[in-house]
Amino acid sequence: MKLVLQCILLFAVFFLASLVQVSFLPYFSISGALPNVIFTVFFLSIFFANTKSYAFGLFVCIIAGFFLDLISSFYFGVSMAALLGVYAAYHLSFGVLHQRNESARIFYFLAYFAAALVVYNALLWLLLKVMGSQLYVGIPLVISMPYSLLLGIIGFYVVNQFVPKPANSNQLKLL
Repeated sequence: MKLVLQCILLFAVFFLASLVQVSFLPYFSISGALPNVIFTVFFLSIFFANTKSYAFGLFVCIIAGFFLDLISSFYFGVSMAALLGVYAAYHLSFGVLHQRNESARIFYFLAYFAAALVVYNALLWLLLKVMGSQLYVGIPLVISMPYSLLLGIIGFYVVNQFVPKPANSNQLKLL
């Protein structure tokens, strides 16, 4: 029941994020660049989620990709595929760096978020190139990356207030 409630709430959050991205943020564009709110919510969801819950991560990829595909002019499913690639890359790199220091969590978030945003745009460009379409890689894309990073930092501190801190797993458990 808890997982179903989380999924419904997450769907509503992605819906609101897509509304904000399409209707409110175009008034604050810089050289035509907008922060990617849906990607930010996607990354916050997988960053703060239980790392052993692959089903939840796949659900987040599908829902975020659905809303990204709705607001983009690309083929339907391209954003879902790119987000699945980002999710796979995140979990592969997370396995290497699984010992995260909680006091430096923001730095891990910034590094992962920036890398995931680059991987997402690269995968989107590659998938569209294979399909015979074109993704404009220029000034708006370069400006939107720090713009999204700023939104990600704000989102990190907001979500960090509501998500419980992980327990110290280095403690010896005798019973």
